[in-house]
Amino acid sequence: MPRSVLSPWLRAALVALVGCGLANPVLRTEDRDPATTRLRGGIASMVFDEGCEGVASCTVQLRLGHVGYHPSRVEIAEIRVFASGVALGVVPLEQVSMWWGDAYRPWEGQIIWGQVTQLSVELGPFDWSRRLAAHGLDLDPTHHDVSVEVVLRTAGQELAMRSVFTVTPTRWRESRIMT
Repeated sequence: MPRSVLSPWLRAALVALVGCGLANPVLRTEDRDPATTRLRGGIASMVFDEGCEGVASCTVQLRLGHVGYHPSRVEIAEIRVFASGVALGVVPLEQVSMWWGDAYRPWEGQIIWGQVTQLSVELGPFDWSRRLAAHGLDLDPTHHDVSVEVVLRTAGQELAMRSVFTVTPTRWRESRIMT
């Protein structure tokens, strides 16, 4: 087969592989050095209320995986919250659960090759007003778009994932009273 005919087919196959997520480019860290871990992840969703005081009132849902052949240990080192693009600092973690079968179960900090690990991270209470006031922002959390950065630690490295979307905190106390 002439090279000119094979080349477009080969290029089309490579584009198809990349589009399906099968290609695995080496991750880059924020300082542009190659990352040696093959961990993949993303923030699937977030829920924030203005108090973060009740069970699951502030959560971050993660999807993790890796392309190594052996199970990998992963730790959620910290979660940082941003309001209207301003860093409010690290928030406490209460509980990390993994979706298994048909329910969430406590997570043991391990991800397995070939499987997507879905996590629900419940955040502990934090004082929105104090954090917002420290940065000169409106004290009402519902007046801000909130995003998060999750820092993962694995194989001696820390990797940061930022949410590509924002959410607006809700007034869950008022919504619970009305229900």
